[in-house]
Amino acid sequence: MTPLLLPLLRFAFLVGLLLFVARVLRAVLADLEVRAVPAAPLRTVLVVEQPEGLRGREFLVSGEATIGRAPECAIVLSDDFISARHARIYERGGRLWVEDLRSTNGTLLNGHRLRRPAALRTGDRLRIGDILLGFRAERA
Repeated sequence: MTPLLLPLLRFAFLVGLLLFVARVLRAVLADLEVRAVPAAPLRTVLVVEQPEGLRGREFLVSGEATIGRAPECAIVLSDDFISARHARIYERGGRLWVEDLRSTNGTLLNGHRLRRPAALRTGDRLRIGDILLGFRAERA
């Protein structure tokens, strides 16, 4: 009886192992199932916090926006310390990013100079020249 018991135990172990792997695979596949629901577009607002004369002015950003003094920029700001094409806000992978466009005086995000593109979150503050902008993003 012992020679027959060992192969039966091995077979039972393999069946149990296969059932375990099948259940794990089914759970993983259920988690990975992507429903075809389009994400609502992001509505992005930059609100001037400083200087006092511009305080409360809002700029709505859709998709991508360049910030600078040049008239072709989506957000035109008049300040001697702002470059013609100073910074850019854009959406990638469902997140909003800001990058400095090699401006002379740089762009600060929450008090830190941007060296490479950085993800934006609601409540972040951008300093471009002498202008401080508050950032707010929400699903439309």
